[in-house]
Amino acid sequence: MATQTHTSTATHAHLPVNGGVATWSPAPEKKATANTIIAERTKAKPPTSVHLFAGGLGGMMGACVTNPMEVVKTRLQSTKYNFASGKHLGVLPFLKEVYHKEGFRALYKGLTPALIGIIPARSCYFMIYQRSKHEFTHLNGGKDSPFIHMAGASMSGFTTNTLTNPLWVVKTRMQLSTTKLKTKNTSTAHRMIASAKEIYTERGVKGFYRGLTASYAGISETIVQFVIYEKLKKIIAGYNESRGLDEHSKSNVAVQTVGAAASAKLIACLLTYPHEVIRTRMREPPSFFYPISYRKFFPALIGTARYEGIPGLYSGLTAHLCRVLPNTAIMFTCYELTVRAWERRHL
Repeated sequence: MATQTHTSTATHAHLPVNGGVATWSPAPEKKATANTIIAERTKAKPPTSVHLFAGGLGGMMGACVTNPMEVVKTRLQSTKYNFASGKHLGVLPFLKEVYHKEGFRALYKGLTPALIGIIPARSCYFMIYQRSKHEFTHLNGGKDSPFIHMAGASMSGFTTNTLTNPLWVVKTRMQLSTTKLKTKNTSTAHRMIASAKEIYTERGVKGFYRGLTASYAGISETIVQFVIYEKLKKIIAGYNESRGLDEHSKSNVAVQTVGAAASAKLIACLLTYPHEVIRTRMREPPSFFYPISYRKFFPALIGTARYEGIPGLYSGLTAHLCRVLPNTAIMFTCYELTVRAWERRHL
């Protein structure tokens, strides 16, 4: 009796004939793509509390490490330095000058209001971004796209900027102060209250929202950053899969996140940096050397470009990059490691 060849209609296996005897062999597995890798990982979806904690932890660590460069950057951006000092030092000489004239504590001026703002801001930012991305992906039929990242970054940026702007105004005012800190009556709380009273006396409640329009303009930087970062994450996921690397390995996550986050931030900063300078100009008080006090974004942008040219719009860029690149690398690495740790325990 002739042996019949059986053909299976299943998609995962086939039955070839070998010497008249049907044998079973598995069908070749479909190679995973970067999109499917990320989709598999997000099946174990971390709860909102994980994103809140991871974002706050990353923001806190980054701010503590890089605050001295934040002080230098803020002063280099201000008209008080550009017009009153009469000299233009590099980043490291300027850092040394602050240390020798005002002491070590001056390098951490504004850190407390920064932390008060950064911890909830970064917590909310990453939580809103991930939640928005999830909802927009669902509305898009489960398909990810750069437009979803843009929408998520816009929503999270708008919300956090609006809620935390008063703290950034106080922080800027504290960092622009060149008074040497003394041991008596110079606690951080005392200086925060003094700065807040000064701002309220000058402008009232509106004074705490100076620079908000510039912060809204800065959302464009966040959009560019997250679109590039998400693209790099997909490229890295595909690379790990092709090389058989463990995507949950702490060393792999740390090294790859540092590279992706810093690269994305660098490109975004170079494209959108002038808004940083304008925001500082809108928040600083008028001085003898530069009596103009800007209240609106576009007049500040036009005025700075007119009187100082393109270099004025990019003043403090080196100090800014020295701060934001390590800050971003630290923040995103802490965030990703925390989220991946949760995922490893729940896979």
